[in-house]
Amino acid sequence: LVKAKKELQQLELSVTKDTIQLEYLKRGIDCNENLKRKQFLQKSDIERNLEICKNTLDQYTENVQTYRDPINQVKSDLQHKKFITDLVRTQANRLCRLLFYLGDEFPVLRNDIRADMEKMG
Repeated sequence: LVKAKKELQQLELSVTKDTIQLEYLKRGIDCNENLKRKQFLQKSDIERNLEICKNTLDQYTENVQTYRDPINQVKSDLQHKKFITDLVRTQANRLCRLLFYLGDEFPVLRNDIRADMEKMG
């Protein structure tokens, strides 16, 4: 009877250990299921963003093709010329300021610089 009681206690202990192990396994499975769901949602988001990027790229490609058309080539050329003109104007203004600063720093050159600037307009 004592032997049977010890065996019963060992079996109960084994059942308890197995129950605990089953709980850990169930939690692990639940965790894996949650991760799987999150990864699926992330994959869906990535695919949606990829589609948006593809559509945006297609739109940009279409816009580039439109600007390459002969009708819009003139507009593009004018915009480029305007950009170059603005760039030259900015550089000229900077050079004028630099010359004025030089005239302030070197009074000997001031009259020559002003005379030359007045000739140029």
